[in-house]
Amino acid sequence: RQQFTPTKIPSLKNIKEIALMNGSTIALSTTGEVFAFGSNAYERLGLGPKEVTYQPLKIAELKNIQSITAGDDPVCALNGQGEVYRRGHNTNG
Repeated sequence: RQQFTPTKIPSLKNIKEIALMNGSTIALSTTGEVFAFGSNAYERLGLGPKEVTYQPLKIAELKNIQSITAGDDPVCALNGQGEVYRRGHNTNG
């Protein structure tokens, strides 16, 4: 599903931050909700056993998130209480 021109993603609104990693996109809304789409290898997106999703899906267990980051594999989220959540392969920490 390659796209060579910018395409609006209508289901994502009020997004304040995005993070990219190997074939996946994570988006953080102004209300602290986290959405994910793309490759779900190692269930790094928190979407259960789905392999790939082309539409952004809300990661239900992440609430009141203030910041997100992503690397080669892991996804990290920081909530309003200073707690850090991590998902992914977990081979490097």
